[in-house]
Amino acid sequence: MLDRNAILSRIPHQGASCLLDSCVAWSATTLHATSRAHYDVHNPLRRNGQLGPLVAAEIAMQAAALHGTLTGEANSPPVI
Repeated sequence: MLDRNAILSRIPHQGASCLLDSCVAWSATTLHATSRAHYDVHNPLRRNGQLGPLVAAEIAMQAAALHGTLTGEANSPPVI
């Protein structure tokens, strides 16, 4: 399991911009991360008291970035 500090050391998103709280487990093909960012009233992506649907996509992209660093894919060339 990775806590928030371990996640912050692996992805470029820092401070409030990091929307992941923990990573419970991962494998070569999956990652189980948690986020409570949608409950934070100070979330930097909140507008007029609400989060738009693209915030879910941002959380997913951060999880994908974390997965890449954990599986070594971040240092591999893209597959075309």
